[in-house]
Amino acid sequence: MSSSSTSSSLSHFTESTSSVSSGSAAHKADSESIGMSKEASGSKVREDHVDTASWLAAEVTEDNLPYRTRYEWASSHVTRHFSKYRWSSMVESYVTAYRIFTDDIPDGALSIERYSAIDNVWHGQEDHGLDFFFMYACLFTNSHVCVPFDEFTIGVLRTLNASSTQLHPISWASLSAFRVLIEMFRIKPSPYVFMRFYSSRLSYPVRWLSLVSQSGAALFTPFCSSYKYFKNTFFKISISPARRHYFFNGETPKFPLYWTRDPVGYLSWPRSSVIEDDKKMFNIPD
Repeated sequence: MSSSSTSSSLSHFTESTSSVSSGSAAHKADSESIGMSKEASGSKVREDHVDTASWLAAEVTEDNLPYRTRYEWASSHVTRHFSKYRWSSMVESYVTAYRIFTDDIPDGALSIERYSAIDNVWHGQEDHGLDFFFMYACLFTNSHVCVPFDEFTIGVLRTLNASSTQLHPISWASLSAFRVLIEMFRIKPSPYVFMRFYSSRLSYPVRWLSLVSQSGAALFTPFCSSYKYFKNTFFKISISPARRHYFFNGETPKFPLYWTRDPVGYLSWPRSSVIEDDKKMFNIPD
């Protein structure tokens, strides 16, 4: 598959998907449309996925909890945003409206939890009893991400040393579109081939990690030039100890669950990391 034919096919694909989520106003409306029925959304929702019992007392007592420190490395552009999903009713409405989990995820494997008054998207595990990771709502509504992640998605996050919310949603959209299109050609998507088409843009203090198309090799046109309405739409997904294998190899996470101080920046991903068959298929030059 040549670069030109790949780009042409990908452009056709993104034109069809951009009609679902085009324009910043549409994104804002999408992120706040949480009143759909289960039947309308096609979501697979089970009561054990939403942890409502532990919320009731905490929701009215947590305002006086101390603000968490030790995250001076995180930019104020990130730290000033707190989630609107603080209340259990909002999270339940969202989970009812949208598909969050893959169809094969067993009951009790994961639970969605609201954000507390002192939680922020860049926080680590702290004193939380279970391992967890944050997700932005737009990743489900706009990029059609499902949990647990597939091997390709895990590979990209692990290689970039970035958590699920550390990678910018626009970059998530490119990742998801690449995976879907490549699978249409019955090719197994490779994190390293995907990353050959991009460079990563770092900033310090640490902000969201963005992937920027290589000059002359753009695969997709972003569905909007400035994506703004995601920063206060995150919630927790907690991992059951009995189902850690979805997210861990032994005691090692398959990808960073929490924000990292040192995500990977690169100008051009090395060709040597791409297997020979993929080099030929994607016409990757020396």
